[in-house]
Amino acid sequence: MATIKVDHSKMKLGKLLPVHDPRTLLLANYLTPALPPAPAQHYYATNIGATAWGMMANDKIGDCTCAAAGHLIMEWTDDNNALFTPPDQDIINAYAAITGYNPVTGANDNGANETDVLNYWRKTGIASHQIMAYAALEPQNHNHIMQSVFLFGGCYIGLSLPVTAQTQTVWSVPPGGAKGKGAAGSWGGHAVPVIGYDSHGLTVIKK
Repeated sequence: MATIKVDHSKMKLGKLLPVHDPRTLLLANYLTPALPPAPAQHYYATNIGATAWGMMANDKIGDCTCAAAGHLIMEWTDDNNALFTPPDQDIINAYAAITGYNPVTGANDNGANETDVLNYWRKTGIASHQIMAYAALEPQNHNHIMQSVFLFGGCYIGLSLPVTAQTQTVWSVPPGGAKGKGAAGSWGGHAVPVIGYDSHGLTVIKK
C-alpha cells in the first residue's frame, strides 16, 4: 500500500486530527469467514472521467472531508446507473453546518474531523443523501480497505500527506525516505475516497 494513484487537480487540505469515539462500529467485528475474500483488484466508477469529479469547492476552502463524501455519492449513484453529482453549494452547506464555516466572510475555514462529517452524513445527510452507518478500519490494514471497497463500494480515509505529495503524480514514499519534506503530515491532513485498488496501491479521488 505504498503507492496511491491519484487524479491531478488543485486542492486545499482540511482534515483535522482523528477524534476517537468509543461508539464507532469496528469493521473487524463483521468480516466473518462466511464472507467471500476480496479479489486481487477491483474498481468502481470507471464511467466517470477524471475531469468530471469536480473540486466541490476544495480548491477554495478546506472542505475535503465533505468533498470526499460528495465523491462517494457520485461513485455509488453511478454504479447504480443513476449518476448524481452533488452541487458545490450542498457540499459547502454541509461543511458550514459541521464546522461553523461562514461562506460569506470566509471565517472558520479550519477544516473538520472525519468523525463529525460521518455523523452528520448519517444523521442529517449530505446533498440529500444519507448513510445508514459506518465502521472503522484497523489502521494500515490493507485487507480491510480491499473488503470495504469490494463489499461496500468505497472507503473514506484520511491521509497525513508529506510536502513531496504536492508535486507527485502518484503518491508514494519519496526516494529520500519519509523524512524532511517526505515526512508524513509535513504538508497536512487530507480526506479522500478510495474507489479501487490493485497490487500496486489504491485509486483515490485526489480533488
